[in-house]
Amino acid sequence: MNNGLFLVGLVLAALGFVSFAALLIVKVLRGDGLECYFTGFGHQFNYIGALLLLWTIPVVLGIALFVGRYQRRDERDIEDRYLK
Repeated sequence: MNNGLFLVGLVLAALGFVSFAALLIVKVLRGDGLECYFTGFGHQFNYIGALLLLWTIPVVLGIALFVGRYQRRDERDIEDRYLK
């Protein structure tokens, strides 16, 4: 795997995510939040719902980082107490 191409793809994916989020924010601020559109899979969706779904991504990642941090801390405590 070429790391340069991976980074280019990662940057392009991040730009696409940010541009879609910006489009959703603009649509909601203009008052078109409840206007429906069709997704690539043919499902009918509105802009507020899509914005809420995009908002859940950082929330879930934050919760996962929080839980992972305390899990690693507990594992270190157990190793320090019982495996030495």
